[in-house]
Amino acid sequence: MKTSIMQLGHHTVITLKEAVNHQNCKELEASVLGAIGKNHLAIILECKEVSYLDSAALEMLLRLQDTVKERGSLVKLVDLNEICRDIMIVTRLINQFNVYSSVQEAIKEPS
Repeated sequence: MKTSIMQLGHHTVITLKEAVNHQNCKELEASVLGAIGKNHLAIILECKEVSYLDSAALEMLLRLQDTVKERGSLVKLVDLNEICRDIMIVTRLINQFNVYSSVQEAIKEPS
């Protein structure tokens, strides 16, 4: 899975650089879980380059959110394109996640 990871204070921003699907979602999940440290507020998944989310990716995001929440942190989704936003709306998962239009907005929003 092509990503870049950056620390911004108590937030980890993971920029996803390709579609998230059954072939790469396990790798992404491992990367996210490995990035959580002490005093960590949120994992921010920047999705502007994600062209598509398949059902395995959606299941992984739900699992990831539960695991991250158990560790006292949050998953925040940022900059979903129209297709990914529509997928989240149609599956009614849009309300299960904190979704923002920019990384700055996600960081400003209290955890």
